[in-house]
Amino acid sequence: MHKPFVTRAGVSSPTRRRSERETAVSLGDEPDVSGGCLPSLTLIVRHSNFMHPDSRLPNDAQRKKLCEMLSCALTEIRGRAGGGQFQRASDLADAFHNLPHEMWCEYFSTSFFRDAFFKPYYRQWPVEHPHDYLAMIEEVERLK
Repeated sequence: MHKPFVTRAGVSSPTRRRSERETAVSLGDEPDVSGGCLPSLTLIVRHSNFMHPDSRLPNDAQRKKLCEMLSCALTEIRGRAGGGQFQRASDLADAFHNLPHEMWCEYFSTSFFRDAFFKPYYRQWPVEHPHDYLAMIEEVERLK
């Protein structure tokens, strides 16, 4: 019997073919606390199959600006949560949560970061922004 395997987007179909650049890591059947067995999972470890045209490890000046952006976002999140704007604080945290890791990776892409995280946040919350994160990411792009 084919078992489904976990991908970043969730559980995939058991018939999906893995590319050569993926590594399957089986976790095996594990006993659970009720005495039964949990189904085994096969995790797929992806090896950067796709890089955006602007993917590159940010330089020190870019990382400094990215840290400034994160500091502004954390301050805004704190203020919004303290003011009862929990969903907006959560959405902003969602836009930034990958940044601390990603800014140390060769595949970091300012255009992807902007388009996948910031633009959706601005579409969701089009008014009242104490910081212009889109302008900040453009400044990061100019620091090449």
